[in-house]
Amino acid sequence: MLPSTIECVRSTDTMSRLDGLASLTIIIVALIVIWTGLAAGTRVAWVIMVVIVWVWALPAMTWPVLHHGLRWTLSDLRQWVEFAWRGEHIARTYFISTVVFLLMLIGLILPVRALLRIGKSKYVPSPKESFRAMEITLIGIGIILVVLLLVFPFKIWSEPPHDFGYGTALKDCEAIPEQMDQFLSLEEIDPDTIQIETVVGSTTNSEKSLKPLIAYLSAQKQKDFGTLVAALKAADELPSQKQKAVQFVKALLPYKDTLKDGSLEGSMAVFVYYGLKQPSKLSSPTRARIGNLVKQLDTGAQAAKFDSGKCPTNYLAGKIIIYPNDLKNTFWHGIVEFPSAKDAPIMEIRFMGLRGAFRDLLDEMTLRTGDTFLHLDGDSL
Repeated sequence: MLPSTIECVRSTDTMSRLDGLASLTIIIVALIVIWTGLAAGTRVAWVIMVVIVWVWALPAMTWPVLHHGLRWTLSDLRQWVEFAWRGEHIARTYFISTVVFLLMLIGLILPVRALLRIGKSKYVPSPKESFRAMEITLIGIGIILVVLLLVFPFKIWSEPPHDFGYGTALKDCEAIPEQMDQFLSLEEIDPDTIQIETVVGSTTNSEKSLKPLIAYLSAQKQKDFGTLVAALKAADELPSQKQKAVQFVKALLPYKDTLKDGSLEGSMAVFVYYGLKQPSKLSSPTRARIGNLVKQLDTGAQAAKFDSGKCPTNYLAGKIIIYPNDLKNTFWHGIVEFPSAKDAPIMEIRFMGLRGAFRDLLDEMTLRTGDTFLHLDGDSL
């Protein structure tokens, strides 16, 4: 929780920074209460912790699960866990936040018996007893973590090696779906890893479909989005995630100016997650080409994993970001000097894996389209 909060504080986005500062303040207050009042057996301290857990942590950390999870079957739950485990940031953040909330809840319940005993007998625990209670709490948390690791024997906690953000200026918006189709059709891309996720308003309102965007547009009364909604529903029914992403952008094209003119308030984004094929599934020339780049640009240990034929999935994961209410994504013109007009649309591609693998993807796109990709933010090649 703390690392993601610090990342929000460091963000260049004002709202993200304010959210990060607010969360960091609450975390500091909670730590002070735990270290002083709760350790001494003060009931008021426990009440403060109840407020923090139920009023702040519950909606902030588990709302997506509460909102959507009640409709999930066991199969849906398993699919969500597997999707989070693959390394996609939003899904993984939801999963980790839910686990952290459960740990907070356990930490809140454990001292209840001792606090009730203190209230009846006016008994004040000795430092040794306080330490013992803390020790039991830590043991309980440790047991839960061990169980999680046994039930889900995957490396969910490992961070991707990098976080690259690159973009290219296109001639017009009509080129966006063409470029997306070209990129997702590269030999290196595993079509089974392509997955859409739509976020509207905040990360607490997201689904692995276009439904949040469809619902939001359907609720808008100041503009007639009926035809757009119908087109998005048709796109959402497509069985291929790649075609769904391409058709989604094509459906937005006639409405790009309407969506941009302030009719829609709040942020929204559609993430098109993708992953590279495992090295063992690549053709020999492609595997050799990427392997040479990985040896040049990544660590020896990472190169060894690639050469073994099977990499951790977060070594091969990335995403394309599309903003429905800013399809041209011209924000980046204010930060990066593109060799184009200032109103040229920017296609934004991100990758969280091996440096050499991403270098190969961009090189292949340049070879096919002639477009040059420039660094936007995050790590640089």
